[in-house]
Amino acid sequence: MAIADVLYPGLAVKNESEGGLMLAVVGQLGDDLARHEREARSRFAEALGVLRAMKFGRGELQEEVVRSPAWDASGNVVVRVGTVKVYASFGDDIRHFARRAERAISASRGLKQALALHGKANRDAGDFYNIYELARDEFGGEDGVRSALGTSRKTQRSFTASANNLLPSDGGRHATGTNQAAVKMQLEGMAEFVADLLKAWILA
Repeated sequence: MAIADVLYPGLAVKNESEGGLMLAVVGQLGDDLARHEREARSRFAEALGVLRAMKFGRGELQEEVVRSPAWDASGNVVVRVGTVKVYASFGDDIRHFARRAERAISASRGLKQALALHGKANRDAGDFYNIYELARDEFGGEDGVRSALGTSRKTQRSFTASANNLLPSDGGRHATGTNQAAVKMQLEGMAEFVADLLKAWILA
């Protein structure tokens, strides 16, 4: 919630009577509630992406985010969101990182898109590779990513080969033409690589 409060003040609210964490955006019953819900979920995914980038393993979904109706409550449109694992941390550290993320997001549409992808449910190799492609576009290719974000050529190659050759049943990008011998990372390893990449991008 601390990260969401920095990025989008008032977005995340606690509502015990309705099942815990809720998202609120300004709106009325006559508005396009589906659009409000999409916007709220996208913002929440972005905030969750920042949390996941801050430290690998945080913010992992305990359950699938289930679509639910949006409704008006005292002038607000409110939507339910899924629950996430909670880790103890120092509030000042989280807020400092969130402020850095806010500044970085305002300067880069690519980072904003990458964090939203990083915050979605059931990420697979395609999602991780899309994040990597956004970083490549931002920094002028693989050499630029290495220079700006501190990755190694070996890790980049392992990530790319794994994303391209992981079996689709294991979350891979391609249905055919895969080579299991080329897989150096499973999904968890790809997730960690991307989290480190995004953290460096935020702090760059």
